[in-house]
Amino acid sequence: MKREVSRELVYRSRQPDNLEGPRQVFDASVTPVEAFFVRNHFDVPEIDAESWRLSVEGNVERPRELGVAELDDFEHQTVRATIECAGNSRAHLGERAQGVPWRDRAIGTAEWGGVPLREVLDEVGLGDEVVELIFVGADRGTLETNDGGQLEMSYARSLPRPKATAEEVLIATHMNGEPLEADHGFPARLVVPGWYGMASVKWLSRIIAVDQRFDGYFQTEDYATWVPEHDLVVRRPVGPMAVKSHIGFPIDGQSITAGEAVVLRGYAWGGRGNIEAVEVSVDGGKSYEPADLAGTNHPFAWRAWEYEWVVPDEPGERILCSRARTGDGEVQPDHHDWRRGAYIVNAVRPVKVVITGE
Repeated sequence: MKREVSRELVYRSRQPDNLEGPRQVFDASVTPVEAFFVRNHFDVPEIDAESWRLSVEGNVERPRELGVAELDDFEHQTVRATIECAGNSRAHLGERAQGVPWRDRAIGTAEWGGVPLREVLDEVGLGDEVVELIFVGADRGTLETNDGGQLEMSYARSLPRPKATAEEVLIATHMNGEPLEADHGFPARLVVPGWYGMASVKWLSRIIAVDQRFDGYFQTEDYATWVPEHDLVVRRPVGPMAVKSHIGFPIDGQSITAGEAVVLRGYAWGGRGNIEAVEVSVDGGKSYEPADLAGTNHPFAWRAWEYEWVVPDEPGERILCSRARTGDGEVQPDHHDWRRGAYIVNAVRPVKVVITGE
């Protein structure tokens, strides 16, 4: 599908197109649409809003097909939420990491507007046995299997019932006050605040209520990690975002004048509970001091932070780090856990700056 690509975005792969946001994505609490990253698994489908229908089916009492007009009959709400690709920052892991080589900007925060999913589910009536909801996108394509074969499939993910019926989950039709653009799921997509982006299925076409765990390709083969369970290591789908922080200023490799006072700035997000604290190190992680949380707290959006630093008089390189902690005690780790493969890359990432004379 031909599109106008913002000059602000950076290609990380083509066919399908995957584009990362610009450095300026960390300059604003709400990301402009033209600076919001684009993650595609297949080609962007061409959808006519007049004929588009969303089927709600499976173990429900009153199956329905909803068009744009029917969605408008429901009460709408807006949620500010950060969406981060589960593979964001994997480029820093080196050649061992497989997948789209995202650096740090496969992330953005938007004001998502639409219908609370639970309102639609209440309308159709979920069966008592329902444990998961499957969400199917209109995007479809062919993937190679491990034995060299090919499978044609649609993009599909599921949510456990408690998350699917949470008040923050939306069938979104708007982004930052405007109708969704094609790259972001027009005419309607799922938005799952607090979970990695693979859960927020774009170009939503079907919702299927099921009474058992969904074992689809993007649930088990892709977007899945190894986790310890009952003294075993088992495969489980990627879900909620882990706690993470990022230094937006200064950027890696930037020169800073000796002796001046600068304000380090960035964002922290994800994890179980609100961001409670961010700490900053100016000595490569040997010691940390608290940063100041800035702006307004939104439960599912990143939180800005600042730290004033008097730059040392001695020229040379310095390593800056930031780490975040949630109210539930989840702390950003120092090292990547390779049981996660190239997903959930939330370890503290050093930023090198160069101190120069006046």
